[in-house]
Amino acid sequence: MILLTMDACTFLTDKECDDTTIDFDEPIIYLRLHITDVYPPDNTHLPSEADTVKFDGSIQKVYCGGDYSGGFTFSHTLFLAKDYTKEYLSEGVFLSQPYQFKFTSSEDRLSVITSFKFYFKDGKVFECVGSASYKHIDIKYDFNRMDKYIDINLPEPSNWREGHPK
Repeated sequence: MILLTMDACTFLTDKECDDTTIDFDEPIIYLRLHITDVYPPDNTHLPSEADTVKFDGSIQKVYCGGDYSGGFTFSHTLFLAKDYTKEYLSEGVFLSQPYQFKFTSSEDRLSVITSFKFYFKDGKVFECVGSASYKHIDIKYDFNRMDKYIDINLPEPSNWREGHPK
């Protein structure tokens, strides 16, 4: 019964990713962070109105077959009240550190895990965590900057929790 549900080529060659091969690409990728008020932690604390946000996470390559490659961690602090308008945050802020990964399959992907900590002027702190996966086709090109990037968005509202100032 199992043999009838398996792809014959996979069973015979153990090369399940052969059909997903793409031309070799090794793009330098930036993260473009979008901070919107679509999913606020509550009705009086909008992410775009935070004083500061601490954005931490990791990005790791996962090959078509499921093997993990090297990865990177990142940590950024953005002073929202001082440096950014609500519109600019919504459009997306390019973060300074680029990352480079090799792609040989349309099923290769980047696994991005994020953690946000928003500090508000009234002393409240809200945190949220999220994760996303990006395939080669999800890498975009910004013609103004002449850079490749992936979009990072805030997680769904169920991930918000009140945090501590540390």
